Amino acid sequence: MTDFPNTPPDLLKEIEAAVAPLPGWTTVERCFEMADAIFETKPKIAVELGVFGGRTLIAQALAMRASDHGGLVVGIDPWSVHDAIEDENEANKKFWGDKETLEAAHACTMNAIWSRALQGVCIIIRSASQFAAPLFGEIDQLFIDGNHAEVPCLRDVEIWVPKVRAGGYVFVDDSDWGTTKKGYDRLKEMADVMKIGSEVLADGTVKKDHYLVCRKK
Repeated sequence: MTDFPNTPPDLLKEIEAAVAPLPGWTTVERCFEMADAIFETKPKIAVELGVFGGRTLIAQALAMRASDHGGLVVGIDPWSVHDAIEDENEANKKFWGDKETLEAAHACTMNAIWSRALQGVCIIIRSASQFAAPLFGEIDQLFIDGNHAEVPCLRDVEIWVPKVRAGGYVFVDDSDWGTTKKGYDRLKEMADVMKIGSEVLADGTVKKDHYLVCRKK
């Protein structure tokens, strides 16, 4: 936990306890990374595209509350089969086409917010990201983790990255996927890559060069 110098150690323990039971694939260490960015830059508005079970959203919300600088994290996700399978291959359509899985993930997210009394620092917009975008002007931090098919990924980059203030963090997931390449190549034109990160899963599997941490130019 020493790699997250801006975050109080007790909060790292609280984040781990909060996110570990939630559904999703993001490691606890990456949740720490996003929380630490909040302590570092004190964003007023942090936006997350693609919430699923709420792991990174809850981590950011706990950091927002603890930093007490008046910031808000907004999670945007339709939890909709129609949007989840857009432009997807057949294998992914089969997984994301399960409405019950999506509804259960939404319920987990909402319960995590309410049970930890995070309503004052965390709100949910249940909508496809492109339709929610007009609600926002400039934002300070962005996590893109929605539909990873080529068309929606590129769309999220082109709509949302220009909204991030200069110097703001942009986190993206699954940068090693072929379908995200076009979108993330576009991102690299608008932001500087600060880190190409690998993840080590609980079973020891290493996902090499799996995500990006960027700063908006």
